[in-house]
Amino acid sequence: MPNDPLTPLLIDVQSAGPQNLATPLPTSAPITPRTSMDADIPAPPTTSMGNGDRLIETVKQYRINPPELNLQDLSASFWALENWFTATGVGPNMDARRYRLLVSQIPTRALTEVQPLIDNPPQEGSKYEYAKKAMKAYYEETQRQKINRLLGELEMGDEKPSKFLADMRRAAGDAMSESIIVDLWTSRLPPCVQSAVIATRGSTNEKANVADAVMDSLTLYRRPTPQPLVNEVRNRAFESNVTQLLTELSKKIEDLTLATRNTNTRNTENHRTYRGSHDRQQGNRGEGRCYYHERFGNQARHCRPPCTFNNAQSQGRDTTPPQNSA
Repeated sequence: MPNDPLTPLLIDVQSAGPQNLATPLPTSAPITPRTSMDADIPAPPTTSMGNGDRLIETVKQYRINPPELNLQDLSASFWALENWFTATGVGPNMDARRYRLLVSQIPTRALTEVQPLIDNPPQEGSKYEYAKKAMKAYYEETQRQKINRLLGELEMGDEKPSKFLADMRRAAGDAMSESIIVDLWTSRLPPCVQSAVIATRGSTNEKANVADAVMDSLTLYRRPTPQPLVNEVRNRAFESNVTQLLTELSKKIEDLTLATRNTNTRNTENHRTYRGSHDRQQGNRGEGRCYYHERFGNQARHCRPPCTFNNAQSQGRDTTPPQNSA
């Protein structure tokens, strides 16, 4: 930097050595601010240059770059920036300069997102404090949403509730308050454990101990059996029962089929016997006589019409009755 009056001044100080630091250095050239923003900062003293350490410290003061804002951790970023203000002499009375420096340190990728938040600061009050509060409120809420999604991916599984709470605290870090973490933790517990935790009046550690005790009691009550072994035993028992039932069912079907076949055979034989006897009876019955006259002839005391016995008798037919008596 050939036009920078501080460059030869620094070279002379570094090459002079301790024995020559008391020699007055030239002060005729004025110290020009490095940027337009440095116009608010008073120029360093140039009348007394007898102390080399003071001169080097004054020169280095103008070479400290302000820290860039980390939108993921604004609390630490503002802490570093305000310490830079103190180190470079940008006091609270230089509010406009502080505001411009803050805007200049916003990452380029976030300008379109941050500009609507801080572009119109109030006419009264601190512009820097207004921009600081607006940025922290916006990005801390966004960060909380991200942490909520992160914590939503955590699952308790077979862990104890106290261990699950410790995992959630570790994942949240310092970005979330203890009360929010406890509320999220409680909402992820089983319903019966939630009731016990909500009813407990005490510290978070006491609630975690109650949750552990309830989960232990539930585990002892359920007494889970190794699932693969249970499934294997159940499958074998089921297959054995099904095989036995199929065997019994097949035997019953076979017996029923055989019994039905025998019944049909007997019914057929009985029907044939009945038909033969009936036909013989019908063949022996004479020409329209009723049962009584057919059997008892003239000795019959009853007659069931239609009966041709009386007509046959009147025509002189043989009406000799059988030997049976009515």
